[in-house]
Amino acid sequence: MAKKEKQYFRSADQLKQDLKELDMTFKTDMELLNELIVKYNNESISTDEKLLVLEEFELLVHQIDNAQYLVDSGGLEFIIRDLNHTDIRISQEAAFVIGSAVQSNPQVQVAAMKAGVMPHLIQKLTLSSDTHIQNRFLYALSTLIRHFPYAQQKMVENGGLHTLTSLVTRSQTAKLKIDLITQLKEQHFCDMIPTLLSLQEHDTCEKILIAMETLFSDCTEAFQLSRDEFRASEEEYSTRAKEEEIEDDSDTYFRDFLGRIRNVLFQIEINGEKFKRTEL
Repeated sequence: MAKKEKQYFRSADQLKQDLKELDMTFKTDMELLNELIVKYNNESISTDEKLLVLEEFELLVHQIDNAQYLVDSGGLEFIIRDLNHTDIRISQEAAFVIGSAVQSNPQVQVAAMKAGVMPHLIQKLTLSSDTHIQNRFLYALSTLIRHFPYAQQKMVENGGLHTLTSLVTRSQTAKLKIDLITQLKEQHFCDMIPTLLSLQEHDTCEKILIAMETLFSDCTEAFQLSRDEFRASEEEYSTRAKEEEIEDDSDTYFRDFLGRIRNVLFQIEINGEKFKRTEL
């Protein structure tokens, strides 16, 4: 029995020797990131090698400190650049890395916005019909704007809500539409869209309402949970509409706006009653 145990347990010196023979070294995440960044920026790197490096980045940046180090070392900007890579595999993996890096990481969210990531995400979603690309870029956009009002505002300003609704309306088959709606729900866009009403800019709120009217049938449950926000908006714009009517009867901007709010509220109430009857 003692002989068998000795076969299984080696001394520390023996382990060191075995590792030396295998040329194995233990590296910190920062050291690995440095090596990966150097490799990624090597002009002679092949597409397959670049994809492998992006996979390594994605695994590492889930750690908050690693994602911040990627920013500090300039690596994030190189990855943002490749969102527009001609090879769609690299483009979608770059979006995956960015999505993982900014997830629940406010400092990296800010850094990504400063580096100009938003227009790249919106443009790719606008132009691409590839579902894999859409999924990766929706993931990146969702994690970028989550709990980050400035990024939410910039998404609207860059036409992001119009892009999201267009993705749904231009889906060529029922399956593609279902897949896309599922992705929107999984990335919490249905939950986030009503919260954007708190941004308090009239043009922004109008775009949000237009998007909600388009997506209502697909995001009904999430929108119903936001009825209090709509009632607050209804109260605010009801006051503005009355003031508008008194000051200038020919200008109907706020009255039209109020009509949109009430239309969405009506849909919420109607569908809420249907939901109650279904439960019974």
